Amino acid sequence: MDVMAKKTTAVPNEPNDDQSLPQKVNLILLRILNDAAPELGDYYLGALHTLANTSNPDRIAQSAHSLRELIQQLPRRHKKAATKVTPPGLLSGASNIYKTRDVWNSLTIDDFNTPTVRPTDVQAETKYYRESKKLWEFINKYYPTNEEERLRMEAGIRKDTPLPPKLQKMRMQEWSRYYAKFADISHHGSTPTDDFDQLVESFEDFLIRELDPQTTKDFAEVAKLIKEIEQGDQKNLEKLMKLVRSNRPNYDHFFNNISASVWLEILEANKLLDHIDEPYPAEEGGFYILPWVPANYYQKIAREKPDKIIKILKAVIGTENVRAQDQILEIAKELPSDSLGFIVAQLSKWLKGRYANRGLVPFRVGDLIVYLCESGYFEQSMIAFKALFELLEPEDNERSKYFRHPDTLTSDSSYKTLLQQVLPSLMKVNPTETVKELSILLNDGLTIERESGKEIDGIIYDGSTIWRPDIKTKQYDHEPCDILVTVIYKYVHEIVSSEEELEQIVIELRKYKFEVFHRIAATLLDDAKSEKLKAIRKEIVDKIGDPSKKDFIVRESNVIPAITVDDLKELSVKQIIEKFNSWDPKEELPGFGRSKSDIGFELNKYLADKPDDALTFLKSELPINDEYLSHIFRGIRQASDNKKINIKWEEFIKYAQKYISSANVRSSTGNERQNLFDLINSIDSGINHDHIKIQDVKTFEDLVAIFSSLTDHVEPSLEDEDKYTKSSRSEAVTLAINTVRGEAVGALIDILKNISRNNKEASAIPKEKKDAVYAKLKEKLDIKKEPTLAVRTVFSRELPFLAYDNPEWVAQNLELIFPLDESKAKYFENAMETFITFTKVFPEVFPVINPYLVEYMDRIKKDEIKNPDENTVNHVVGQILLMHIDNFVDFENPAMKKLFEMPDAFLEEVMDFFGRGIKQTDGDRQKLIIHKAKKYWEQRLASKNVKESEYAKFGWWMRANATDDWIIKHFIDALSHSAKMDALYFVADELIVLAETDQSKASKIFLEVVTTQDKDNLNHMLYTPELSTMLKEMLANGGTETKKNATRTIDKLCDMGYYNYQELISS
Repeated sequence: MDVMAKKTTAVPNEPNDDQSLPQKVNLILLRILNDAAPELGDYYLGALHTLANTSNPDRIAQSAHSLRELIQQLPRRHKKAATKVTPPGLLSGASNIYKTRDVWNSLTIDDFNTPTVRPTDVQAETKYYRESKKLWEFINKYYPTNEEERLRMEAGIRKDTPLPPKLQKMRMQEWSRYYAKFADISHHGSTPTDDFDQLVESFEDFLIRELDPQTTKDFAEVAKLIKEIEQGDQKNLEKLMKLVRSNRPNYDHFFNNISASVWLEILEANKLLDHIDEPYPAEEGGFYILPWVPANYYQKIAREKPDKIIKILKAVIGTENVRAQDQILEIAKELPSDSLGFIVAQLSKWLKGRYANRGLVPFRVGDLIVYLCESGYFEQSMIAFKALFELLEPEDNERSKYFRHPDTLTSDSSYKTLLQQVLPSLMKVNPTETVKELSILLNDGLTIERESGKEIDGIIYDGSTIWRPDIKTKQYDHEPCDILVTVIYKYVHEIVSSEEELEQIVIELRKYKFEVFHRIAATLLDDAKSEKLKAIRKEIVDKIGDPSKKDFIVRESNVIPAITVDDLKELSVKQIIEKFNSWDPKEELPGFGRSKSDIGFELNKYLADKPDDALTFLKSELPINDEYLSHIFRGIRQASDNKKINIKWEEFIKYAQKYISSANVRSSTGNERQNLFDLINSIDSGINHDHIKIQDVKTFEDLVAIFSSLTDHVEPSLEDEDKYTKSSRSEAVTLAINTVRGEAVGALIDILKNISRNNKEASAIPKEKKDAVYAKLKEKLDIKKEPTLAVRTVFSRELPFLAYDNPEWVAQNLELIFPLDESKAKYFENAMETFITFTKVFPEVFPVINPYLVEYMDRIKKDEIKNPDENTVNHVVGQILLMHIDNFVDFENPAMKKLFEMPDAFLEEVMDFFGRGIKQTDGDRQKLIIHKAKKYWEQRLASKNVKESEYAKFGWWMRANATDDWIIKHFIDALSHSAKMDALYFVADELIVLAETDQSKASKIFLEVVTTQDKDNLNHMLYTPELSTMLKEMLANGGTETKKNATRTIDKLCDMGYYNYQELISS
């Protein structure tokens, strides 16, 4: 019987379940190999069957051959291995060589990688050599040697948590030894049976540890051996070292659990003492930066063995590994302060390194500064201070053209936090020197900002009266210079009590030319008692003015206007008009808040609370300047929006008619254009809030006349549209509602809405009057008369109302609203985009829009509509699914059928939509959505065309309802189809809740998640600390299956580098 022909696909629970299994088979290893690829299990079984056949004299050699083949096949077959697919080009490369067959026989191969050519024909030699060189380069690149294959496999198995390179090399040597041994035996067969049996058992153990580490058992063994050796029994030292070298979890567990100094010599003997892994590229971009695991041990014994630890640190001080740098700084706090100069000297390089992490090393440096300072090494602490707080020129980019704030080696918020961490200690020890260094930093920062103005009498006016108007209290602290101003004033004011020291600090500040230094100095002297200090303050004030009394306008991020609402309340309307009309902005003064626009906004806010004064302003014999009219109109609109009812709308409409009759309603610009726009909005607000109820013909006609006259305004133009609607599909709507013509057309429809709301029984407005409005609207559907996309968005936005109010008109004009002609494609796309984005879906409207929606989707599918954005996808799917959930659309509906054909983004959004729907509802509505979601998913599965990205979205369903057995079943199935399941962070919360009532089910799900998901994806889920508690509860109180699942889960997590789960095993 040819045992290699038998495909082993499952492992029996007990060896006796299948008599064909060899007696000595290792079932754990067989399961692992079969899980990876059945062929691997076949190689293993073949080797054991052959070895068991004592009648075969060549059984040892043949068994060795099978095991050698197993080693060769592992990189190609093992599912974790990062194998390469054979690239195109090999056959064509060989073909090119074949064309030089005249010299083919002259080729000899000295080794597998180097062709040696001895042709007789020079021309043939040139051709052959050129082509063969290409081919061998190709082979070397894509078909590596056995050693390279094993390296690749090892990298694939442990690509996220590799062993340190020294240990990796040892593991590779072990692979090589097994391969060489089996190869030698397969050729010569000269080894005793007992020796070969031992070799196979050793190899089995090696494979299990490599392919599926048994973390729980290993940790217990490591802990036991550590205890033995620390008690003086070293007979099992080699066994322990073998376990430590076998995989990363064991390696980490070992170093996290040793604490005796006896290990130093053992580590040195085993070459595990002073190596740090440098950052290396990750396949998906970025870099892997691994912790320096032995550092935990070194920190424990640093006080006991400082000289040896210092020696180790000096050997690795040049590392670029920021996690190791962080650990070195932690160890430093356990070492004598006078020995740390070699670390301080390295800080600047570390902080500016290419892998520098702004949230890691800087805070350790802050700790070191405090440690050195409080230990009596102020000078060393200041060297570290300069390295940490150095200010740099910003990178040249678009932002730096306008905001040249200096860059820090941390974030700006961390810069402030770190200064607050270190300055109390530094200022107490040597305030003068500390302020000197802070002043140098501030001067450097201001120089970088280049915001300086003219220099007058030795003072550079730096604009600080704007960005830091009040030294004491008005603190932004958003930028380094502002932060430095804060800390200089704060810590001098709080810590320095000696007038002599304060004088020296003021002298130091006054050495610099930037005005803010002198303002800080003067402010520090506000409460000076001695005549000498008072005289110094007077000298400063005489030069720059008194910082405590200047009229600064800026407060925090808000502008304080020169005239406020409270000021206006004290004045009569006539006084306000006189003040505004004669207003001088005094633009030469520093600060903001003096422009006519600034005070106009205050008038706007004033009238929002007193809209009855608006008409008094408008009817005043002393007219207010034209530039303030828009603010009056805005005040009326704001009052209307705020439901203020004391607005004399009839009088205001008369005023509006009068204003419009004298205005240039076609091509107004500047103030007049703004006035017309705000006038439309104010009246339209009254219409929309039903403050104006259109129940008589006169009101109707007056309003229609106002808005109709503005529907031919020049704005928006095609030039406006080209300028403002390129970056976003929704900007056509934005342009429509921010231009005169667009707002006027919309206001006509608002009139029709108002009539519909306020004339329920019998309309006082004759049909022919309304028809005249519809006729005016139809004019705007003529592309020749209204070529802008912006104004046309009004119709698709208002389609639900128009279809309700006048279905006949809509039916007649639907082709004009959604033109299907290819030459008008942009109008069709714009109309559909507006409809799906800005309208709610109604059952009565959906049949009307359905054919156009299908056409729109078809154009997206055919790529005639390019790059639909996320909003488009969301709204198309939402329109259809809402109708589907409420039984207005079934799977045979053209829109639903088309949805199944759409690009991945649409199908992904369907999954998201159902997930959100289930999560955001309850009761019968939730049951209905779950029912519809299930039916949809069954349809997708039946299509046999489900994408991986759709499976990934199942996480949202699980997040929405983790108690539904159907959802759980399909979630587990989806995990096997996608290693990047969405929403795992939220799924973690659901599992924790589920475990409270069903530990078995929760343990099964969690194990499946950990088994199938990419490490990067798991990271999000494992941020949830309660998962550890859940696993601990499972181990303590779960049933047999639950405990088994929890243990396997912890093994896998530790194997991937989540070492915080080690303590669950230890406990």
